[in-house]
Formats: sequence, C-alpha cells, structure tokens
Amino acid sequence: MSSAIDRIKGQFLVRRILQGILKTGRLATAYLFAGPEHTGKKFAGFQFAKAVNCERGGCEECQTCIQIEKGIHPDVRLITLEPDKKEISIELMRDVQKEAFLKPCLARFKVYIIEEAHTLSEEASNSLLKILEEPPEHTIFILTTSSPQGIFPTVASRCQKVRFVGTTTEDSEDLAKRENEILQFMGPEGIESFRNLRDMAGSRNDSIKIIDAFLIWYRDVLLLKEGAADGIFLKQMRENLQECANKYCAEFLIQMLKRILDARYQLANYVNPVLVMESLLVDLNHLKAQGI
Repeated sequence: MSSAIDRIKGQFLVRRILQGILKTGRLATAYLFAGPEHTGKKFAGFQFAKAVNCERGGCEECQTCIQIEKGIHPDVRLITLEPDKKEISIELMRDVQKEAFLKPCLARFKVYIIEEAHTLSEEASNSLLKILEEPPEHTIFILTTSSPQGIFPTVASRCQKVRFVGTTTEDSEDLAKRENEILQFMGPEGIESFRNLRDMAGSRNDSIKIIDAFLIWYRDVLLLKEGAADGIFLKQMRENLQECANKYCAEFLIQMLKRILDARYQLANYVNPVLVMESLLVDLNHLKAQGI
C-alpha cells in the first residue's frame, strides 16, 4: 500500500529524507522546504502532516488523512499570503502564536504550513522566531519558499532544511545534453574528481554549474542503487553510474546529496563561492572516507 509520502513525485531525495525522519521518529519543530517554484513543496507539506498524524503513517484512507486532504482538519493549517497583500502580516502570525501552544484538538501534532515564507513581514518573522526559540511540544512548522535568501537567517537556522529540485522536461533534456560535460566533472568514479572542485569554480555561475552536475550524477547513482533505473537522466552514462552505485551504500549517497544541496542553498544566499566550494570539498572527502 502506498503512503502519503510516496505521492510526492519528482523528488526522490525529499521522499527518502522524509521517510527517514518518520522511521527514526526524531521530529523537528520546524522544517524549511526550499526549492524552485512548482516543485510540490506545499503538497509535500500536507503529505508530511498526514504521515506524522496518521496511525498508519499516512494511509490516505483514515479520517485524519481525508480531513487533511480536504483542508478541513482542525490541527493542520495553511498560512499563506492574503489577496492583494505583499507580506504575511503580524496579525496573522499573532493568531498562530496564540494557537501554537495549545494542545491539538484531534491529532498528535498541530502542523502549520507557511507558504512562501519569505513573504513574512519583519514583525511576523520575529513573532515566528519567538515561537521557535521556545517551541511548543506538539506543534510542527513547515515553511515553504522559492526564495530561501528571503528567510530571516535566525528563523532559517532553527529549521531542518529539505531541498527540492527542478523537475521540468526542459531541465531533463538540458541535463541529458550535458552528459559529456558532467562526466568530465565526475571522472569514471565520480567522487575522485573532488580534488579539482576549487580550480573549476572560478565564479558563482561556475560553482552552481558544478554543483548541479554533482546533484544530477548522485541522484542517478542513488536511483540505480534503489533499483529505479527508469528514472535516471544520464542514460548513456549508466555504466559509469553503476560503478559508483556498486561502490557506495544508499545512506552514504543520501548524505552526499544532502551536503551538495546545502552548498547549492548557500550559493543561493550569496555566500562566497570559493568558500562554499572549499567547504564542500572538505566535507565530501570526509564523507568519502567514511562511505567506502
């Protein structure tokens, strides 16, 4: 039987991360779902709300899942920009602040999904920060954004980050055209070329280009590792990808992808690209030493 998390399409790593969170039961107070527009961040937020509150992990059939799906569950609320407004107002967040510390009516957790959280006003962000500094026991916040640089750093630092990637057909076709370029970055075993990262990253655009190459490579490697070969982009490079898949375990590959996505997030926030790539180089080599 498929679960609520399984319905999140086009975001393989997101599904694995959320499934891992549910498996361990170590839920954070706040999550930041960051990525391009139209990648299903709000939908994923509602699916996660089902999974944490349903006794069967998001069965899609019980009263809890049905009410969340219809948007009528009293403990799951969407906070979004009001019509004709440019910011999410302090008044709205004050209401949330009052409610957040009350016990859930029916569910295990209250879940607030704040859509495009970068539109929170300064006062609203500070109101949210006060909640996150001394978080209520039975409340989870899910912030979604297509502009992570617009989130107050103090708010973002208190969120567990979950990265969404673009999945359009155009992106897929463009990546397929860049197979030889990506292979040049990755080398026959992919990870061996980490030592060249700093030299190749001459600018922010170069850094983004390299990180995107790593992302698509390790995404495909993880898909092969999980037996989902039909979903890979770099079909002509399958032999090289399979070599890498044979060498590393799935958990190692997930950690690799999470760290590379962190670097992508830092570049989006205008962190110095040289520093980002040097830090990434150190961390990836450290992961490599642990992952064999």
